Amino acid sequence: MRLGTRCVSAALTVLVLASGCAGTGGSDEERIAREREDAAEDARRDERIRQLERERSRERRDDSGGSGGQSPTPTPPSGRTSCGDGIAVGPNTTCSFARNVRDAYRESGGSSTIEVYSPVTGETYTMSCTAGVTTVCSGGNNATVYFR
Repeated sequence: MRLGTRCVSAALTVLVLASGCAGTGGSDEERIAREREDAAEDARRDERIRQLERERSRERRDDSGGSGGQSPTPTPPSGRTSCGDGIAVGPNTTCSFARNVRDAYRESGGSSTIEVYSPVTGETYTMSCTAGVTTVCSGGNNATVYFR
């Protein structure tokens, strides 16, 4: 009886090990299918990043409308983009972030250092501002904002 129990135990062990090996490796076709799925997911993620970059670029171009009775838009230095409403941005800055910078600066009462949320990255950045005829704020990920 003891020998029979050992044989059953050994047989169960072999079955468990065999099923475990089959589940972890899988066939070549299964591995290829998983690799294809992973590659497709990577391609979808890369396309989403490109789409966000295109939208950011389009926002800079399309968002340069009139001032609507607000302060005139400063003449941006070379390489800058006008956002309208008295705001211009450097090459690494979106107009939506620039509006948040201007609003945070005004709400702070003109503080030289402000914390500003970026709707594009979902991050909050520290910006250093210098007041003048045109206020200039810079910081974050090489962001520069000009406003009056």
